[in-house]
Amino acid sequence: MDKQVYQSTILGSVSGAIGYICTLPLDAIKQNIQVGKKFEPSAFIHYFKGGILGVTSIIPQMAIKFTANSYLQKNHSFHPMLNGFVAGFLDGAFLGPVLAAQSLQQMDTRLGYRESFQMLHKQSLFQLSIPMATRNACYTAVLLGGYRMIPDKKNTFLENLFYASLLNVPGTLLCSPADVIRAKQNEFLLQKKPINVWHVAKEIYVQQGLSGFFRGYPMLYINFAIRFPFTLAIFQSLMKQFS
Repeated sequence: MDKQVYQSTILGSVSGAIGYICTLPLDAIKQNIQVGKKFEPSAFIHYFKGGILGVTSIIPQMAIKFTANSYLQKNHSFHPMLNGFVAGFLDGAFLGPVLAAQSLQQMDTRLGYRESFQMLHKQSLFQLSIPMATRNACYTAVLLGGYRMIPDKKNTFLENLFYASLLNVPGTLLCSPADVIRAKQNEFLLQKKPINVWHVAKEIYVQQGLSGFFRGYPMLYINFAIRFPFTLAIFQSLMKQFS
């Protein structure tokens, strides 16, 4: 494996794990807001419910994202945003079914891992993957693709954080509909309703119109504004350190 691609695998995993752990409480609040539930944890640990599963899955997810993006930009002449879209879609497709179990625990803190996975038993992996894959593809296309279009790659940590924070605005706007569908899909799992993506999206639109696909957007923006710009800035700093 090429050295740059190999470094992307290792350092992307480390950066992603740090960014994820720091923003897990915001993610729990966001998902409950998206489906209209009031998040009232009875203990501080509930802010990190499902975190063990989340952090162990975020490591291979970020490895897929940064490795795929690095490989494509080094070996193909595709547009940077297309590289980011493909990389995000791949990591989201992997992560969708896994993080559904975590999301169920965030929405119902009484659930354990065993109960969560039992609820996912016999569900369609395709239906569970599509919302997360679409969300990550749209966001990563803007974040990593947009960053690659910045001429100077010798930026400081704070400069990288600033650029990534700017890219977070269009990135979250594009990925919000898929993220809301994913949250609603998890609510349907708890209610034992069909989780077909089209059916879920249709219900959101019928009940709330287009604005329903941006429900909880402020929390999505804050969550992603901390997690992913921070992750990218750490990643770029580590790549510079070990190059």
